[in-house]
Amino acid sequence: MFSSIKYRAEIDGLRAIAVISVIIYHLNENWLPGGFLGVDIFFVISGFLITGIIINEMKENRFSFKDFYTRRIKRIYPAFITVMAIVSFFASALFIYNDFNQLRKTIELAAVFSSNFYLGFKQGYFDLNATENPVLHIWSLAVEEQYYLIFPLFLLFAYKKSRNLKSIFKLTTILFIVFLLTSFIPNSFYKDVLHQPNTYYLSNLRFPELLIGSLLAIYSINKSIRQSISQKTVAALSFILLLTCLYFYHKNLIFIPGLSLVLPCLLAALVIYTTTQESIVKKLLSTRPMVFIGKISYSLYLYHWIFISFAYYITGIK
Repeated sequence: MFSSIKYRAEIDGLRAIAVISVIIYHLNENWLPGGFLGVDIFFVISGFLITGIIINEMKENRFSFKDFYTRRIKRIYPAFITVMAIVSFFASALFIYNDFNQLRKTIELAAVFSSNFYLGFKQGYFDLNATENPVLHIWSLAVEEQYYLIFPLFLLFAYKKSRNLKSIFKLTTILFIVFLLTSFIPNSFYKDVLHQPNTYYLSNLRFPELLIGSLLAIYSINKSIRQSISQKTVAALSFILLLTCLYFYHKNLIFIPGLSLVLPCLLAALVIYTTTQESIVKKLLSTRPMVFIGKISYSLYLYHWIFISFAYYITGIK
């Protein structure tokens, strides 16, 4: 038995928005300057769904770390390993030795979901040479899996201590604030002490995005949601503002990653929360094309970048 979480088509629709945004950004960042926020939307969705599953299983006394991680591996690894194999095969034929050696190290660390630290040491997400790394995008999977090595332990401890969702919500909020405050740590600390000059990939700066989704899950489970006109209005406004962020955000904003990403993540969370009832936004996100794209979003995310980056490498055009 996987979980008692009810399937919501509109969340797949939101996934579609996220992956389309990322693909557009990777094709040409001028077309959608804030398209990189698609990854942050993915983080919110993931935090919401996975936390909901964990809490429901804990409430039913059937949560198991073994089962949880087995499900994660079965869901993530088959497509992931296939992509790594394809990249290795083509890169061995196309890349010069030094480039392939750097790629090999990234792939080796990606297999244990720690490539974000290596990338943080070697290159920035917005660097020109980053466009030629076909596994650059795997950093987000590393962050996500690191989160799920830590957060379930936190949830289990908090649940066993209180068995009260209000208390768990408060503790999770404190955890969110603690990680968010790391946005104000000077870059010199990351560079000189942690030897991570490119902070874009760092887990502590990304965990707040996943925690927003987790907080939404805890709040939603603990609160009955009523249908209201205001909720439909909030859904529409949140969705419009989220799309606005995708257009007006850009890579040179301060506190990216970190504090600046809280706004689009909160808007994504509001869209998830307010589309539990019928609304224009829910109907739009639940259309068949959007749901279809959302269902294959993981594969689209994995595969799209390897073709784009190989094209950049072969042509030299960025």
